[in-house]
Amino acid sequence: MKKYFPYIAGEFVETQAAISVINSYTRECFAEVSMASADDLERAIIAALKVEKELAVMPSYKRYEILMQIATRLKEEKDDIGITLSKEACKPLKLALAEVDRAIQTFIVAAEESKRLPAEYISVDWTAAGRPGEIFSCRFGSGDFAFQLSIEPGCA
Repeated sequence: MKKYFPYIAGEFVETQAAISVINSYTRECFAEVSMASADDLERAIIAALKVEKELAVMPSYKRYEILMQIATRLKEEKDDIGITLSKEACKPLKLALAEVDRAIQTFIVAAEESKRLPAEYISVDWTAAGRPGEIFSCRFGSGDFAFQLSIEPGCA
């Protein structure tokens, strides 16, 4: 029987309590999932807060690599995850695999978006003062110290 553990503070942890995962159609117990306690949750939150600042300044290429690593791992484990979903939810394997594909796509999209510059061109030619017609706008800083920067093309 396969066992699943929560990921707490950077590692998979076997906890004291666990639940059996039962296929409601066959009544087969096919997996066991460790349940996190309130103390486990507190430890996870404390660990997350310790790396909050580090993650806030993580370069986009690194975020991209991490998210793509997750997508790749999901692809590698697609069949196993699909079979588990199919058994747990009593759904056709085809639908369970489609669900895994959507999860993979979500991480790929998130990875691609992590490379996008947080900036945009804005048309401002709706008044005479707005000519030549557009500005480049981007945010820099983080949290309470974020500022908007707008530069007219050709004026930099």
